[in-house]
Amino acid sequence: MDIVEIIGEYVQLKKQGRSYIGLCPFHNEHTPSFSVSADKQLYHCFGCGAGGNIFTFIMESEGFSFPEAVEFLAEKANIDLGGTFHRETNQTRAKDGQKKQLFQGMELLTKFYHYLLKNPNYGSPGMKYLRERGFTDDIIDRFQIGYAVDSWETATRLLERDMRHANLELN
Repeated sequence: MDIVEIIGEYVQLKKQGRSYIGLCPFHNEHTPSFSVSADKQLYHCFGCGAGGNIFTFIMESEGFSFPEAVEFLAEKANIDLGGTFHRETNQTRAKDGQKKQLFQGMELLTKFYHYLLKNPNYGSPGMKYLRERGFTDDIIDRFQIGYAVDSWETATRLLERDMRHANLELN
C-alpha cells in the first residue's frame, strides 16, 4: 500500500520534486508544510513536527491503536488477517480503554493541583517556595506545576467524584 495514496484520501497533495506537499491535517495552517515522500514511504510536517509512516498516520488521523491501524489498512488492501488478529485487537482495545481512563485521571489531577497552586487560598506556601527557587509564572504554567494540600484523600475523592459524574453522563 502506497503512503501517498492513503494520505491523499485525507490531504490534498501536490507533487513537488520527488515529494508531495499539502496542508497538515494535524494543525491549522494556511501554507503547506506537510511533506510525503513516496521513496521513503514517510510523512513529515515542518510546522508541527508530526511525522511517521503509514501506520502512524492512520493511528493519528483515526485515533486507532496499532493493531486497529493494521486491520484498517489490511481491509483497504483486501488482505485477510484471520481471526486471531481480531481477538488481539479486542484485547488491545480493552487495555487502551483502561489506559485512556488513567491518562484522563492524571490530566484531571494535573489541572486540579495547578489550580490549587495558583489559588492564593490554598497554594500560598507552594507559590512562596517556588518564588524562592526562582520559578516564574511562565515556567509554572508551561510545566503545569501544582500544589497538593495537606490531605491524603484529596486525589481519591476528586477522582471518585469525576468517575460518578462520567457514569451519570453515560447512562
